[in-house]
Amino acid sequence: MIMLLVAVLMMTACEDLKPEPEEDICDSTIEATISPQFVPSVHVMYVDQVPYTGTVDFRIYKRYCNETISGNYTSTGVTSDEGYWWQGAIYTYDLRNSLDYVVLTYTVVSESDEVYSTGETLYYADVDQETGEIHKTYEVELPWPSYE
Repeated sequence: MIMLLVAVLMMTACEDLKPEPEEDICDSTIEATISPQFVPSVHVMYVDQVPYTGTVDFRIYKRYCNETISGNYTSTGVTSDEGYWWQGAIYTYDLRNSLDYVVLTYTVVSESDEVYSTGETLYYADVDQETGEIHKTYEVELPWPSYE
């Protein structure tokens, strides 16, 4: 009987030593759902202010608070004679957490294989006051001249 009592006391003592589960930060940063619509475009110029007429790669995706990626879209296009390019799409993401964010990236590769990327990370707070479509043209100045 004493052995049974000792075993029960030891089990109870061990349970008291178990760490409390950590609070998930995503549970404490929940917000009202918003659905911003992104309509991005790009304007690319060389460092000598000549418009870039060439290929541009585009990527947009949402990263949830828990680091999961969703809505990963890519496209490639050619800029106009003035250096502009629009993908021709509207990208809508549901953001439900202050730590959710959308990443937009534009990449240009020169003929000599130099790579230049630019973009933006937009968190919930960056777009929660926006209504309707978010039109934004990213101005890109390539770090190399037009006469490669």
